[in-house]
Amino acid sequence: MTSHLRRGLLRLLAFLRPGRADRELDRELAAHLSLLAAEYQRNGMSAEEAAQAARRAQGGIEQAKELHREARSIAWLEDLRRDVRYAFRTLARTPGFTALAVVTLAIGIGASTAVFGLANAMFLGHIPGVRDSATLVAIHAESSETPDTDYNGFSYAQFLELGERQQGLEDLTAYTRIPGTYSLPDRSGATGLEFVVGNYFRVLGVQSVVGRMLAPADDRPGTPPVAVLSHQAWGQVFGRDPDVVGTTVAINGTPVTIVGIAPAGFNGTRLDWINNPGFWLPAQSYPQIFSQELPENSRLVRPGTDFWLLGRLKTGVTLDAVGSQVDVIARQFTSPRAPKPFFRPDGASADRLSFSRLWPGRHPEMQRLLGMLFGVAMLVLLIGCFAIANFLVGRGLRRRQELSVRLAVGATRGRIVRQLLTESVVLALIAALLGLLVAVGFSRLTGSLPDLGQRVTLAVGPILQPRTFGFALAAALIAVLGTGLMPALFVSGRVRPTSISTSEGTWPTRRWWYAPRQILLAAQVALTVVGAGTALLYAHSLQQMNRVSPGYATEGLAVVRLDLNALGPDRTAALQSRLSEQVSRIPGVEDGAITLNELFAIGSMPYEVPGQGTRDDWVGASFISADYLDLLGLAPRSGRGLRTDDAAAGTAVLVNEEFAARHWPEGDAVGRSLRFPSLVGPAQGWGGLSDRAIVGVIPLNRCRDLLRPPHPCVWLPLGPAPVATLVLRASVPASQTAQPLRRLVDEIDPDAVITKVESFESYVGTLNAQPRIAALSTGAVASVGVVLAVISCIAVLAAMVRSAGRELAIRRALGAPSYRLVASVVLRGLLPSLAGVLVGLGLARGAGSLIADQLYEPGSYETLSVTLAAIAVLTATIVASFWPAAAATRVQPTAHLRAD
Repeated sequence: MTSHLRRGLLRLLAFLRPGRADRELDRELAAHLSLLAAEYQRNGMSAEEAAQAARRAQGGIEQAKELHREARSIAWLEDLRRDVRYAFRTLARTPGFTALAVVTLAIGIGASTAVFGLANAMFLGHIPGVRDSATLVAIHAESSETPDTDYNGFSYAQFLELGERQQGLEDLTAYTRIPGTYSLPDRSGATGLEFVVGNYFRVLGVQSVVGRMLAPADDRPGTPPVAVLSHQAWGQVFGRDPDVVGTTVAINGTPVTIVGIAPAGFNGTRLDWINNPGFWLPAQSYPQIFSQELPENSRLVRPGTDFWLLGRLKTGVTLDAVGSQVDVIARQFTSPRAPKPFFRPDGASADRLSFSRLWPGRHPEMQRLLGMLFGVAMLVLLIGCFAIANFLVGRGLRRRQELSVRLAVGATRGRIVRQLLTESVVLALIAALLGLLVAVGFSRLTGSLPDLGQRVTLAVGPILQPRTFGFALAAALIAVLGTGLMPALFVSGRVRPTSISTSEGTWPTRRWWYAPRQILLAAQVALTVVGAGTALLYAHSLQQMNRVSPGYATEGLAVVRLDLNALGPDRTAALQSRLSEQVSRIPGVEDGAITLNELFAIGSMPYEVPGQGTRDDWVGASFISADYLDLLGLAPRSGRGLRTDDAAAGTAVLVNEEFAARHWPEGDAVGRSLRFPSLVGPAQGWGGLSDRAIVGVIPLNRCRDLLRPPHPCVWLPLGPAPVATLVLRASVPASQTAQPLRRLVDEIDPDAVITKVESFESYVGTLNAQPRIAALSTGAVASVGVVLAVISCIAVLAAMVRSAGRELAIRRALGAPSYRLVASVVLRGLLPSLAGVLVGLGLARGAGSLIADQLYEPGSYETLSVTLAAIAVLTATIVASFWPAAAATRVQPTAHLRAD
């Protein structure tokens, strides 16, 4: 056993240090030859005769070296090293082909790796900075009152009760996220504020990079507010200054001391929210930050600020057991409730945190987007594989003389296949390494995606994780099998030792459909038609979306987002009033009005119609200033619009024609009553509503979703609100109004923060993020596919012209006109291209059916898009075939016939 181990170690050492062993072998052989020559000299030979006799007696020196190498080293590793070195030398002799192959495969591998990394980070992967995220559990409230709401939270009191009664989790913590502002002596801005229970970071196992994280002692009533700064905000706001710990920053106007910096990549445990957290603060500091009392028995202050719960599983406890236990506790809550609760949980559920970081309502949308991006990336990879396989076949046939020599000196066909396959492996591994760099670039583009019209940012942290590297290697293996195996088998089967005298062989110019290069070209063209057809479908869909009218004039509209959290009710009311009156002072601005929600992102609320019984129904609702509908040009069809004094009275509401037709199809809605019994919030204008009188009916417009038919909607008078949207109508671009508008807001109240200024077109472009991303990505794929198809077509036909030189020379000598030769070559290129287009048409129609739910009214342009794509790809390949066809007309008959 010891001798075998020693022999194995010596062989491994000889493999790792081949130069030293070879030098020792050379010295030993030289010494042996010298001894033999000296012995022959003693027997009477001259020095020259003795040296020749010694070499004859020794036998083949190189053969002896080979036998010694096989005996001293690991044979298959030695062969592999030689194959790899020879592959690098061979690829270096053709730098153009090598660069094209590596770049083509790297784009496919990199794009698919980036998309896989994004999906892994969203749904499957480790949460950056969190210890053992697989054991973390998210607890969600459920209620029949909000059937359309995704992940619901709990009140603070319910969190405390659940934490006391549950037994399946080691610890339970809670957090909520709210938009806010920060202020420094020289600058201010908007940020996300995450209020957490004191044990939040302990449960997650998150460690600070500078300073410390929040502790339970920080989360006590009356404790001076402190904060942990996110790593991203540390770099963007403070320039990664390590001395920032211990300094003070104003959060919503309240001084807060920074005690630590969170690790890079950690953005909390929820992916989709309007503002990524820039600061983590103790939950008990909420009253100081917002100058309001922290409700103990309901939501924090306003809709959208409830607590989300998470905990860590105890050893041996299953997720189902925890889910059953928290559901029973939620159904038995004894915590007091607010007089008009917005949400009453009647159950609870438990999910793995890694699967519930994205709200369920957005899962299908993100899955469609990621599926589309992954399909695009794999399409690039497949097109690249077919193209590189085509090039490898042609390259292998051009190397037939070299391979024939190797066969003649004793190499087996298996050895030839192994060498060709090794070259493909080297290409794929180089492409995989470059593909990881491409994936990093893609990750910067896809790591922060607009969430499909919800105006929400997705921050997933680093996507290049170990699982992602494994996927990149798997993609490289697919590329090897796709590009190397078939060409190696095909070329090795057509190499003969008798082919040494010619570098070209016979090419199957007849019965072209059996030739692998034409088959590969047809497959490549088919996939290119799929990519081009899908790109046109998305482009036409995006064009249709951009033509949708919301029901009012959009020319000159601009959208300005305001954060007023630091102002308080009185200052907010003053700013809203003065801003509406003075905004027209800005050059080029005609008018402005304020709404609580954005144009197509209004909220929803439950309502009742007195006299029609209690209804479990919801309606789109927005709070607006009195001049908002006038700004949009939406004059009431009946009744009147809102007046300035309606906000103080709190008795008026507007409805649209869809809402009126639903409840009073044969009568006038004006003068009827609506009741909004379930809103809880500050009393200053947008919460605590009771009966409201309908004072006007507004024409139909796309109030809630630009791409769907008009919804039933209501509009209520706007009171002071912590966030608001200023809508402008101007004769100048939105970019020219940004600086004057900021100066005006600073003049009215310097604590108000403008978080975004954009044109209506840019705003709608964000809503149409998915089709725009799809159109751009598939368009890029189509472009790459067309380029590769053109190159492949030229390469295939050029090889055919070279191999059919004798036939073309004879036809030329017999007087065939040039146009016949050109037509013959073009026809040979047309046949595989036409076959690929026909197959691609069917595949493109199938792809169109798969993505139909992502398209806007596809029936009007689906056939046209696919047909145009097929015509474009076919035209490109036909045009490309004229270059090698022109070469056929320059064949010199005398040169070929003289050679024969």
